[in-house]
Amino acid sequence: MSESKSWMAIYTKPRNEKKVNDALVAQGIETYLPMHETMKQWSDRKKKVKTPLFRSYVFVHILEKERIIILKTFGVLNFVYWLGKPAIIKSYEIDRIRYFLKEAINKDIIIENLQPGQIAKVTAGVFTGQEVLVLDADKKEYFVILQSLGVKLRISKLDVEKAKT
Repeated sequence: MSESKSWMAIYTKPRNEKKVNDALVAQGIETYLPMHETMKQWSDRKKKVKTPLFRSYVFVHILEKERIIILKTFGVLNFVYWLGKPAIIKSYEIDRIRYFLKEAINKDIIIENLQPGQIAKVTAGVFTGQEVLVLDADKKEYFVILQSLGVKLRISKLDVEKAKT
């Protein structure tokens, strides 16, 4: 029985996502670093720059035996773990992130009437059907955990409903 590749998330040193991604690609490792454009303001100008969608995270598509290569790469701190094992990310989750960046990044997303600690289910958009845990909320932004990936997201709008318990 041959071993198959799995998507995993690695945690990098702060602001090292691009360097880690480039180093892994140079080693022949398949990676995915979701990037999006943001407007940066300096004292003398504004400029659109590409920044990682998930700070300090890079996704890798590897065999289990390749994990040691990843850990030896400069800037890599560790794999993201779930229940004591490196978290395996399903291919369709990576596809959803790709779709989100391609089709939905500029669309408004909103969570309404939810309080921190509540579990919500996404009812529209790229993450339809996924559960999120509301961590914190203010007037403009919500901090949630996308439970299927185990990552914290800051979002301005997201169509959700309270999950049935």
